[in-house]
Amino acid sequence: MCSSDLGMTTQPGLTSQPNYHTLIGSEHRESTPALSVISLDYRPDLQGNPGEFDPAVIIGIADGVATRCALQHIDPKADPKPFPLTVHLSSSILRPAKAGTITVEAKPAFVSPTRVVVECTAYDADRSPVLTVTTVHLYVAGRVGRRIDG
Repeated sequence: MCSSDLGMTTQPGLTSQPNYHTLIGSEHRESTPALSVISLDYRPDLQGNPGEFDPAVIIGIADGVATRCALQHIDPKADPKPFPLTVHLSSSILRPAKAGTITVEAKPAFVSPTRVVVECTAYDADRSPVLTVTTVHLYVAGRVGRRIDG
């Protein structure tokens, strides 16, 4: 997945680097205004304790899928198109996530023209909840990336 998959574009003079999802190998399954879903297969390099996902990995993919969910609520007529910047993230670990596939579902809890609150739940392969994340996104206009001088 690349930045264009999240609705961002690379403009002349801006860099495009691999994002977190590309680096860890997560896969987006669905994106609608009501639900965004991402999944990640267990690998030993993603473990905290032996045989368990590192909770930070799950929180990271939850933030990404929450951003994708927030992108679904941007006014299509907005120019320039804003980006839903995460300004608050709260997580609760319910229990360890054992090896297998983790699926994170993101649903909007509150939507306004300037912000979106997204609630995420991470499930293990047995569909048992292992972690919850709530994010608050503010829509900020402008370019995403950094300028290269020279």
